[in-house]
Amino acid sequence: MASGRLVKRLLWVYSIFAPYLIVASLSTQFLNNIASDWMYYILDPNLRARLEDFQRKARALGPAKDLAKTDCGNIIMEAASEAFQLQDVNSVFLWTSRSWDEDQPTGETGRAPAWELAMDLDPLRTTRGYHIHTMQILDRREQSFSVPLLSKDKVPLRTASFHAFWELAKKKAAANGEITSFRESYTGARELAIELEQTLDSEIKRLR
Repeated sequence: MASGRLVKRLLWVYSIFAPYLIVASLSTQFLNNIASDWMYYILDPNLRARLEDFQRKARALGPAKDLAKTDCGNIIMEAASEAFQLQDVNSVFLWTSRSWDEDQPTGETGRAPAWELAMDLDPLRTTRGYHIHTMQILDRREQSFSVPLLSKDKVPLRTASFHAFWELAKKKAAANGEITSFRESYTGARELAIELEQTLDSEIKRLR
């Protein structure tokens, strides 16, 4: 009975963490400490093998993620240069604010949409209450070129221009081996995480 309760406890801990290991940082202290817990070795060998396979895939995604994001950053600069006919583009930011003035070149927070390109996500997604209103392109001399994306009244602006830029970036990303390989690996690891979560939940119910 004692070992059954311990297994249940361990499975419960894993079931909490499993959905977040891939979605969040892809590499956590929890992953590194799994095998150091003695209770780990009283799990079913098949389940333990699947957890170890998950660990390997999750760890391998860290370096792959960094490479993919670097390539995506370069692609975004190339696409901005071509789409807006600019030279020596050095960085691209999407600026987010709760409120802003017309033609405001920056905002409360700015980010490069490298992760969105790496994962083929909507680059204009943001948290509730915030809006991406400006795209800022800087060249190597730090001269700024701004593309307003949303009016003060939240009316979309320069939609066709931004769409052309992003479609060009997506096309370049789809032709990049590092990025496509990362997408496939990420999808596979995430599917495994979901599958493991379901298995862990089933094992917990079985031990009740």
